[in-house]
Amino acid sequence: MRATITPVLLAMSILSTPSTAAETPGDRQARFSLQPVEGGVLRLDTLTGTVSLCARRETIWSCEPVSDRAARPGDAERLVSENAALRAEVDRLQRELADKTATGPKPKFQLPSEEDVDQAMTYLERIIRKFRERLQDLEEPITKKPGTPL
Repeated sequence: MRATITPVLLAMSILSTPSTAAETPGDRQARFSLQPVEGGVLRLDTLTGTVSLCARRETIWSCEPVSDRAARPGDAERLVSENAALRAEVDRLQRELADKTATGPKPKFQLPSEEDVDQAMTYLERIIRKFRERLQDLEEPITKKPGTPL
């Protein structure tokens, strides 16, 4: 019996060590993390997050995926309907985009006319005049009337 366990443990230890070819220079974490549990060993794949229960069945060790949550009733139907709705939305957006590009090129940018520039300059001149008037009002000396606090 000891002769069959040793190769299995050796194989599991080889699987749990990180591969240096797939490893980045700053990444020194093992790909698999093993945790003994009743009835076998839990194996966590640290890259994908999948969990498997590895146990000995008669003379063979095997690992089976472990579900991380119980499926709720209606999950499959809900996901199928959400998928269909999202696909319909993608199709609608693709048609809308195709319609916009099929209508022709965008209108070219037009420079403002001389009249538009004159109106803008007149407006800007009025603003500057008002600003100067306010500055002049502030520069006038303040005369203090008797009996009024400053």
